[in-house]
Amino acid sequence: MNKSYSRIINRSSVNDSPYVDEVYTITLVKIQKESDILYVYKDENRCFIEKPYAGVYHASSKLFEFLDKKLSQ
Repeated sequence: MNKSYSRIINRSSVNDSPYVDEVYTITLVKIQKESDILYVYKDENRCFIEKPYAGVYHASSKLFEFLDKKLSQ
């Protein structure tokens, strides 16, 4: 993760996906390599990006708002 956009927090990723009501799944597909899955979600009015079993990062709430707006159209 680019530290200018997010920062790691003291929270572990111990599940396949986060247990929250509203979550966006982003799949990054790499040519001839395994794909990566990221989850973007809000919890306690803060936005997070989670890579399963790797880490949870704080993110700008603008990211969640952007996804919510674009995918709700």
